[in-house]
Amino acid sequence: MRRRIDPDNVAFYAEVGRRVAATRRRAGMSQQQLAGLLGIRQAAVSHYETGRRGMQLHTFADLCDALGADPAELLGPTPGDRP
Repeated sequence: MRRRIDPDNVAFYAEVGRRVAATRRRAGMSQQQLAGLLGIRQAAVSHYETGRRGMQLHTFADLCDALGADPAELLGPTPGDRP
């Protein structure tokens, strides 16, 4: 199911996507490999990483598990957040 990005949240999803991509690369994993672990298409991973598509919470949790990532690090402060 495609998740449309609310225009007010574009920067948030773009930043999360950048963090997901960086974490995936640090793990030495391709988009195709991550997609296989998640049971989704490589194109979906690409859309998540570029912030063009939102994801369901269970997909995000599975992604964090697959990457061995702390959800807080992927969601962390976004541009414009106050300390």
